[in-house]
Amino acid sequence: MIVLPHTDAAGALAIAEAIRKAVSRLDIEHAPAALGHVTVSIGAATWQGQVADTVASVIRAADEALYSAKAGGRNKTFGTILA
Repeated sequence: MIVLPHTDAAGALAIAEAIRKAVSRLDIEHAPAALGHVTVSIGAATWQGQVADTVASVIRAADEALYSAKAGGRNKTFGTILA
């Protein structure tokens, strides 16, 4: 988990995508993986604090975004915004 205070949804997704690409560029061999090398899927949740969400609900939203990224084919980023 990475907490990025003062970061909007576009910024969080840009950082997530930069991390995903950096791991991909390492080209770490992992033969059992579908792509043959280590990849990451990242889910991001942005919370602006306008609703009475709890930290647990933000973590849950990020986890759901992660599974959406994996469902999209792995080695992906996916974000959601909690208003």
